Amino acid sequence: MNVNLHIQHLNKLVLILILTFMPINLLSVTDLANDIQKIGETTTDLTFYLSVIFLVTFFFLQKQSIKSITQKYGFLYAVIGSLIVLYTISYLNHQDQTQFSTLLTFILTLTTLLTFAKVRWNPKMITFIGYGASMIIMVLVIHWQILDQPTNRFQSVFWNPNGLGIITFCLLYFQIIALKYVDLIYKLLLGLTIILNIIMLYATTSRAVWLSLFIVMITWVCIKTFPKHIKYIFPIALGLIFVSVFLYTQLYNTTLGNWLNSLSHSLFSKNFFSGRSELWSELWGAIQTSLIWGHGIGTSASEVTPFSLPAHNQYLQFMLETGLIGLVLLCALLYTLWKLLISNANNYVTKWSMSFFIGILIYQSLEHSLFINNPWYSIIQWLIICIGITFTESDKRTNHKELN
Repeated sequence: MNVNLHIQHLNKLVLILILTFMPINLLSVTDLANDIQKIGETTTDLTFYLSVIFLVTFFFLQKQSIKSITQKYGFLYAVIGSLIVLYTISYLNHQDQTQFSTLLTFILTLTTLLTFAKVRWNPKMITFIGYGASMIIMVLVIHWQILDQPTNRFQSVFWNPNGLGIITFCLLYFQIIALKYVDLIYKLLLGLTIILNIIMLYATTSRAVWLSLFIVMITWVCIKTFPKHIKYIFPIALGLIFVSVFLYTQLYNTTLGNWLNSLSHSLFSKNFFSGRSELWSELWGAIQTSLIWGHGIGTSASEVTPFSLPAHNQYLQFMLETGLIGLVLLCALLYTLWKLLISNANNYVTKWSMSFFIGILIYQSLEHSLFINNPWYSIIQWLIICIGITFTESDKRTNHKELN
């Protein structure tokens, strides 16, 4: 049996892992009984550990072409290795043994990212995942109907509306990319579940997710309209994120800030200033006291500010833990993934991965879910980003008979 056939089998195992555990892992972010949550936490751990096994197997199978692998992923390996070293040094320096699980989760998240980036994704695989995502949406719709179709802060069985919002946002990606590769009747069914997904998203009234989805659509239009300039999208987005966070902390009690607050209240029945401006101002002050190396992994905003709240910003959280060095390495990781997506930007799925990637970056300026905080969210977001890196349309249009 040749190497390519072995890799095909391994790809199928990764697909089975995602389809089996994606819905079960969701239990870990619900407010159901502790025993039920524990099931989700256990399968999430299994997802991580099986990803490590799959990654090692990928390397073993491709050992004869290690030079070509390094040429494509060399910088990605270097950045991920540097992040792991930085987090390990931070853990050792602060001598907080209770944070070992935090360090381990961080390393496993990066390992899972690499596994997803090495799978050879194809139309049949993403169609399966699209169907799985649609089934989850249908379950949510049934529960929404049982609860008399609430249209304000709907959260189903999850911790809060924002949590459900990011779940529906991520599932929307898989529904969209599957849409191209199925026959007409299944296009109609997928299209219907996409509409239902958007209704669920609307019912959560999650502004962060709606903003992210708006950015996704703008990015898609830019990629389609200006394909020669897509390399500029990432630095522009990252620059806007940092500027926006700074301006947000400065607008409170200004004329423009008051106008934005009134607009937000009329559109969403929520204040524009949700408390993040004061939190981020305090957090930035704390970050400056250890600007280069940070305060150590696992440090939360509530430990260094008067607020009993998480940071609600992945970039500030990263700086809080690992300082300016950590933020630079995080940006290097994200930019490396963007460059890998650009190298495969000639197909439909990769364009959507790039669009959702930018949307996810925007979302991370209002929450922090790429690392540690909640493994299900990090796994699904890295999957969205990495599918576009290796996706190939070599498998032509998939029909339902082939999937069975």
